[in-house]
Amino acid sequence: MELPKYFRLFGGILFLALVFFSAFLYWNYFSVQDVVIYKMDAYIAEPSNAGFNLDPDMLHFGQVAITSPEAYREINFISPYDEDARIEVHASGDMAKYISYRYLGEYYADPYSFTLKPNESTALRVILSFNSSEVEVGQHLTGELQIISHKTFFGF
Repeated sequence: MELPKYFRLFGGILFLALVFFSAFLYWNYFSVQDVVIYKMDAYIAEPSNAGFNLDPDMLHFGQVAITSPEAYREINFISPYDEDARIEVHASGDMAKYISYRYLGEYYADPYSFTLKPNESTALRVILSFNSSEVEVGQHLTGELQIISHKTFFGF
């Protein structure tokens, strides 16, 4: 017994949709190009003891005054790829709840992702901001910032 024509047509459309969706998943979620993990730290200090640390071994926010609204560090991105790359940024550790981002003048919560065009260079500001009632003087905050670069598929 032969299936009606519309069942075969529906089956063909369903098969093509499944192939397209699988390719989309592969290119967007399983096509990691690069992973970079930065360790982060900050010390909560009295206003008279605030300072900074420019050591390149980690993303140091230095000694942040408890009365200070925020501290930030910038990360520069330069795309070495011939195609668009989706960049995902995610903080973890006890600093994660205090981390947000500023990209192209707009503020974003953690986690955040953006698209980097071929040969484009841009900066992402990583912001540590807290309410003085949430932290104590002498507290050492630590965490990691994970940056993942993905290939994109049709700009997604």
